[in-house]
Amino acid sequence: MRSLTKTTPEPAALVRVRGELSRLLAETGRDVLPRDWELLKNPDKQAVREQLHRDQRGLCAYCMRPISTADADNDPVGMRIEHFEPRTAAPSRMFNWTNLLGVCAGEGMHSGAKEQTCDRARGSRTLRVNPYRRSPAPEDAFRYSRPRSSTPVEAAGVEVNSHVAPDDVLALNLNAGSLRIARAAVIQRLRGELRAGRTAASLLRTYEAAHGGTLPAFAGVATVYLRTKL
Repeated sequence: MRSLTKTTPEPAALVRVRGELSRLLAETGRDVLPRDWELLKNPDKQAVREQLHRDQRGLCAYCMRPISTADADNDPVGMRIEHFEPRTAAPSRMFNWTNLLGVCAGEGMHSGAKEQTCDRARGSRTLRVNPYRRSPAPEDAFRYSRPRSSTPVEAAGVEVNSHVAPDDVLALNLNAGSLRIARAAVIQRLRGELRAGRTAASLLRTYEAAHGGTLPAFAGVATVYLRTKL
């Protein structure tokens, strides 16, 4: 994870749908239900995805894989709209802009087996670290480390751990094999560029400045590593 900032104003579609929901609840006398999320339809959902994509600079809010603005149900590199407070636990907040994140499809492959990560792995479990909040900030909660062994970094992977919210790591399956290997590849590539004469400061600018509105994959991992080299 990396710290994120919400842009304002929120998508107009959310304001409109909250109004529709209020009228519906007043007419029926019932409470809000998780299935009321279906009131947000395309192209309104698309507008929400696009603003989340801009805010997150094209990376999953949880694992930092690249995501597009397409619907992840139709595109394997698309986006799922995630509720930090799940609809089942906090249905009244399902259309709150501050409660929405853009996440990856949550599926990967490792050693020939399928893996689920991010919101697909989480389900409705409670999380403590929200990338859009500063307490606790993701940079304070999570660390990336390689096991102390002679195993090559590509095989050992770069693990993520949290002294603040270890249950978040488990719930989101952030140490899935496919993620560990991908993070390790980023570190290995950076090591190669440093050996070739690139400076940590110049590389850091690449991973902190958006190019065409997006950041490189696993930018948060790269910045943590490069700051140790300054």
